[in-house]
Amino acid sequence: MRINSLLPGGPATCRPKSSQIIRIEPVIAPAHWADFYTDAIKHIQPGVTEIVVHLAYDDEEMRAITIDHPNWGAGWRQRDLEFFTSDAFRRLRAENQIKLITWREIGKLVRR
Repeated sequence: MRINSLLPGGPATCRPKSSQIIRIEPVIAPAHWADFYTDAIKHIQPGVTEIVVHLAYDDEEMRAITIDHPNWGAGWRQRDLEFFTSDAFRRLRAENQIKLITWREIGKLVRR
C-alpha cells in the first residue's frame, strides 16, 4: 500500500518537501503505520531528512503522561518504538542507503 492512498491530499501531503521532514499523522490507522513509514523511507531524497518520532512504551506511566493527548498517546509512541527498533527498519535503512546522523553532525553541516 502506498502512503498516498493512506493520506487525504495524496503524495504532496506525505512526501518530504524542501525541509525534508517526515512525521506520521493521526489520520493513519495503526494497522498502516509500517506501510506509511516504509513508503516514506523508500522515497527519501538525497540530503538531510528528519523523521519525527516519539519513542516510549505503552505503560501506565506513559498513559498518565499523555492522558490529554489522545492522538499522540502511549500507544502511538509504542508503535513508533516498535517500528524504528525492528529488523524490518534496519533492513529498509540498509537497502535505501540511509545513514543515521546526530544533531551535532547537522550543526556542523549548517555552519559550513
